[in-house]
Amino acid sequence: MRLAIPRRLAVYYFVDNIVTSLPWVVYSPYFKLMGITPLEYGILGAIRAGCGTVATLIGGMLADRYRAFNVIALSFALFTSGLVLLSLGTKLFIYIGTVVLGLSQFSEMVLRVAVSRAFSEEEYEKVYSQIYMFSLAGEGVGSFAGWIPYLAPQLLHVTLLYSYRATLVICGLASLATLPLLYIPQIRESRGCAVKLTIAIDRATARAVGKLIAVRSALALGAFIAIRNASYYFVLRYNVQSNALGTLRGAELIAIALLSSLMPRVRRKLGGSIKAYVAISATNVPLMILMTMAPTFPIAATIFVVRTILANVGAPLLTSFTMRYIPREYRGRGLSLMRIALASVGIAGRTIGGELMSIDLALPFKVAAVLYAASYTAMYIVWGREEKELEKRKEPAAQQQS
Repeated sequence: MRLAIPRRLAVYYFVDNIVTSLPWVVYSPYFKLMGITPLEYGILGAIRAGCGTVATLIGGMLADRYRAFNVIALSFALFTSGLVLLSLGTKLFIYIGTVVLGLSQFSEMVLRVAVSRAFSEEEYEKVYSQIYMFSLAGEGVGSFAGWIPYLAPQLLHVTLLYSYRATLVICGLASLATLPLLYIPQIRESRGCAVKLTIAIDRATARAVGKLIAVRSALALGAFIAIRNASYYFVLRYNVQSNALGTLRGAELIAIALLSSLMPRVRRKLGGSIKAYVAISATNVPLMILMTMAPTFPIAATIFVVRTILANVGAPLLTSFTMRYIPREYRGRGLSLMRIALASVGIAGRTIGGELMSIDLALPFKVAAVLYAASYTAMYIVWGREEKELEKRKEPAAQQQS
């Protein structure tokens, strides 16, 4: 396979996602050992989403004003600090660490904007598919590494709680060490063209962002209610630890990574990014309900892996459409506004999900299935039409250039 992105950027996406995905399979069992209840777990998720909203707003403005590398470095410093605070082993520090981790959530968005400026729109499907592939491959490896903190107590004669705390610290420091990989011309020299630090955008961009938010809100709400709480669902229902969660997450991510490179070809065959995305993703909805009926963890995990692959393998297509849809000069602020709105939905979603799980462990997934179905229908109707309009506008421009 010929690389469409710089080699160091590919290495960064792979390595950084190894060390940032391992904490995700540690959080749930670590929080359970710390006495975090399902409702508190939902509240922590809401806090992180709320702080992420603030971070996204700031990150979007910074991305359109300053050099991308400097903004990303700030995010990395916050991420490392958040994991260290989380590891200190009291509920107070868990809440403080969650706030700091939430405030760190803008590096991926800033990097995505920098990449969109470094490549032409014709290259987006290939570029974002490869980024997605390397990212998910790294996440998959990092998730399988969930076996390490599970086995460490047996090998090093330490407690499982100590092993989880040490894992968080090591991952934070290792993530910071990947930052030099981004010191390449495409990222180092990327900066926005805004003359002042502002969130203001023009009316056309505001309309575009408004449509993106309107259609994706139901999908985001469903994801925050159920999918973001799925690991805690498995911990509570089947009493699994980081090794099982890591294997589950690793399997789904590796599969998505391998299949995501096919998305440009699927887009061409189905006649558009949105049509292809909806055709693939909508098939995960019935599996969400089926998973809650599984009597054992292996059966539930198998269904969940298939569901997750179908729901996420088309993500590069959605990213490509979004980047085309938001005007180039407003992408940092436009993307941040969209994420702020969806994160605001997420604050409610995480809290609602925790409360629903307290009533019935399966209830969040049933509610999410309805929301997903509504969102996919709206995507096909609204965005399918918008994508056709984008293609029509491109044709005259291409003829003028020729």
